[in-house]
Amino acid sequence: MSFLYRKKSTVAVLLISFMLLSVLNLGCLGAKPPAEQTPSGEGTQPAGDTGATSPGTTGNTGTKPSGEPFRLGIVTWPGFGPFFVAKEKGFFDGLNVEITPMDDTVGRRTAFSSKKVEVITETLDSFASSVGSIPGKAVLKTDDSCGGDGLVVNKKIQKVNDLKGKKVAFPQGLPSQFFLIYLLSLTGLSSKDINPQYMEADKAAQAFMAGKVDACVTWEPYVSQAGSSPNGKILMTSADAQGLILDIIIARDDVIKKRPKDIQKFVNGWFRGLEYWKKNTDEANKIMADGLGLKPEDVEGMLSGLKLADLDENQKYFGTSSKPGQFVDIFDTAGMIWEQEGLVTKPASGKDVFNSTFVQAVPKDIATKIEPVAVEPTAVPTEVAVADTTPAEEPTEAAEPTKAPEPTKKPTAKPAKPTPKPTPSKPKNQDIATLEVPPIYFETGSSSINKNSYFTIDTIGKKLLHFPTLYIRIEGHTDSEGDDQMNMELSQSRANSVKAYLLKKYPQIKKDRLIAKGFGETKPIDTNDTEDGRSNNRRTEFVIQR
Repeated sequence: MSFLYRKKSTVAVLLISFMLLSVLNLGCLGAKPPAEQTPSGEGTQPAGDTGATSPGTTGNTGTKPSGEPFRLGIVTWPGFGPFFVAKEKGFFDGLNVEITPMDDTVGRRTAFSSKKVEVITETLDSFASSVGSIPGKAVLKTDDSCGGDGLVVNKKIQKVNDLKGKKVAFPQGLPSQFFLIYLLSLTGLSSKDINPQYMEADKAAQAFMAGKVDACVTWEPYVSQAGSSPNGKILMTSADAQGLILDIIIARDDVIKKRPKDIQKFVNGWFRGLEYWKKNTDEANKIMADGLGLKPEDVEGMLSGLKLADLDENQKYFGTSSKPGQFVDIFDTAGMIWEQEGLVTKPASGKDVFNSTFVQAVPKDIATKIEPVAVEPTAVPTEVAVADTTPAEEPTEAAEPTKAPEPTKKPTAKPAKPTPKPTPSKPKNQDIATLEVPPIYFETGSSSINKNSYFTIDTIGKKLLHFPTLYIRIEGHTDSEGDDQMNMELSQSRANSVKAYLLKKYPQIKKDRLIAKGFGETKPIDTNDTEDGRSNNRRTEFVIQR
């Protein structure tokens, strides 16, 4: 998932590195600067006769697009490539779609709010940090990062929890920062507990390899470079926490109200373009490359580090207004994190910023409606990406941020050889993070969970869904009061109860990923000589394990 509204480097490295988050593995690629576009951000209008069909239909009309333009402002990123395929093949059912690369975030949002474009691309975390300035709602998920971004640490650091007090380098205001702060929040830490060093992705990796910082959060190819250095290891990537970094399409509120049929055609077109790409990959990659101003081989490499979102994933991700999916959870999490960081003062609610009616209305047989329509080729307006000034090579102490920086899509770099996505296997007993949780209470002397603790366990369960490839060890601990063997058996029974509750409440979590382990009184974190100390020792811990 692209999600990359990453900072541009200097002209020398302009458009050099891809983003695919970390969410792990690899992903990214090189690009050449797009051609210059008009300041207005409006594209060339394609010619043709009108031939619109009713919303929700997918049959080819055989007509050329015409009529009122439907303008899309995008970031130069292959995750949006199926839109170019849909345009080329006539999959928008006569809708006059104009696609304009707008790599400058401020310019893209300005064009959106001033009604120069009807829809724009955003990363979900970026949308959560600036929703007040974007008068629209999320209507479509396009792609998900599955390994392009990652956390690299010194080999002496065993868990995310160990980052406390350490120097950590990362690009400020981009998905890298969101990924880091999210991981820290799981352990009860925040940016105030680390020594942040703000610098661009390549500089962050360089600082780490030079031993100037203890850890870095960056994207490929820098994750692999830093992780393979003598003292480096990749602790977590976006492949470990899928669904956190992703790209979405935002439609203006007035367009949703006045042009719902056109939005439906637009959304339908995405899925038709995606299905065509699946069945005609080489041809589709060429179309995407031409539209984005990239090389086909670069597009292919970049796509290896992300997952394009199909219909089933979209419908599950958004859910409905009465039963929302993961979108609301991730959006609210991002808003909470940005509020804690002081970058937003009043986060919006995820329930108020999405409209799932369009993805839910897409015909189930959309994949069968991908026969191309002959349309006249039209010019695709592009925009020149402007490089930022080069940051200092030396890491600098981060000042307290006062305002959320305007993120831009991260530049693209030469394609890196993709790494296969990891699949669950037998745990290697490598603990990479201990989640901080409020106390989980049980009935006295029993393993029955007190109903007052259901909310706590549910909160943990939702977080566990973000780590689909990792194992979770549920640890039960007691104080030293009572018989040793009884304490061991009670702690095991209570851990088993939490595991059983999670599996029943969240069937998406595979049984073999949850490990229940009772430790009795053998691992105290406080004295057993006082009631407060004994209370701290009676606890349930959740450990993320590789």
